Amino acid sequence: MLLPISDEKPSDPGMAWASKLLIAVNVAVWFVTGFAVDLPREGLGGIPQDVALQWGFVPASPSLATAFTAMFLHADLMHLAGNMWFLYLFSDNVELRMGGGKFLVCYLLAGLGGTMGHALFFPDSAIPSIGASGAIYGVMGMYFFLFPYNRVRFLYFFFFIGTFYTSALFAIGYFFITEAVIGYFTAHAGIGTGVGHLAHAGGFVVGFILVQGLTAWGFVRDDGWTLFAWLKGKRRPAAAPDDHHDGAPAGPGSAYVRPEPAKAEVVAALVNAERMEEARRLWRREAFSDHALVLPPREQLELALYLDKSGDGGSARDAYERIIKHYSGQQPFEAEAHLALAGMLLAQIRGTGERGDLGEIARHLRLAISQHPVPARRGLAEQWLAAVDNLA
Repeated sequence: MLLPISDEKPSDPGMAWASKLLIAVNVAVWFVTGFAVDLPREGLGGIPQDVALQWGFVPASPSLATAFTAMFLHADLMHLAGNMWFLYLFSDNVELRMGGGKFLVCYLLAGLGGTMGHALFFPDSAIPSIGASGAIYGVMGMYFFLFPYNRVRFLYFFFFIGTFYTSALFAIGYFFITEAVIGYFTAHAGIGTGVGHLAHAGGFVVGFILVQGLTAWGFVRDDGWTLFAWLKGKRRPAAAPDDHHDGAPAGPGSAYVRPEPAKAEVVAALVNAERMEEARRLWRREAFSDHALVLPPREQLELALYLDKSGDGGSARDAYERIIKHYSGQQPFEAEAHLALAGMLLAQIRGTGERGDLGEIARHLRLAISQHPVPARRGLAEQWLAAVDNLA
């Protein structure tokens, strides 16, 4: 079993109100149809059969009204929970990039596209089609286009349990291809699986086309890391690359370098004003596109620690590595970055049960021991190194 359990936090500021509204409406409809309606519950699990027949979409007698209402009905609690989890996981990044209004319209249109995809292959079916999954696959199609580089964390359970990371491009691409292939062959074989695989594929395609068009027309911001960037072979590094800034290489003892001072100054000012959440949002938005962006060492370290405490591990690691790169030899900042990186990686090992890269952790700790000017911090690094050696 494979289940996505987390993804990268949104880099765009704001509150994903439309996503929360959709989840609330779906849950409310479930409670009304699942508990408050006193009707026989046959054939479709938790939902009354009469409700499904009246408000679900029946391809043999289609209507635009039921194509909409069917998106908010679910067969049983597991059906609802699965759909809402995927909506919760993938919707916030998409909505905050698009804006709530556009996101809501595209969600509904993708749901209609999913319904039409199902009806196209099963035009004579008298079985009502229900569920939000066509619309949710539309959201995944939008995510696929806008955030192919984002990392998605999966839980796997076969003979043992663990987690792994992969890019959204491969994670969502896997779901789409699986649904499209299963749907195509079951439809041509006349096999009913009880799952609208082609509704999923149809919703995905409509969502993908809609967001691609809106981005091309300038209605959705292109941050430079969409699917087109991936197709061109553009790689988004996790940390600042080894390049030149202002005509001079950054090396040991190099001065604070900032090709675009305004960005760094604004983020640093927010850190100094203790407006850390605003600093985090601005940093995440700018750091992905500006790999040379770095704050003065004290502010950079404070921001990295905040990102770490906020659970934004990928951005925290990037921020720590920029300290090591740009402030090599400047203590205690470089040594603190090595120590903090080692602590973050150790915490991940404890949290997931995976062994991780113990060699990398040991390297950071040895550098902290050799460089840190504060004896107590060197002692902490030595304790952690002993723990790593025991794990190894």
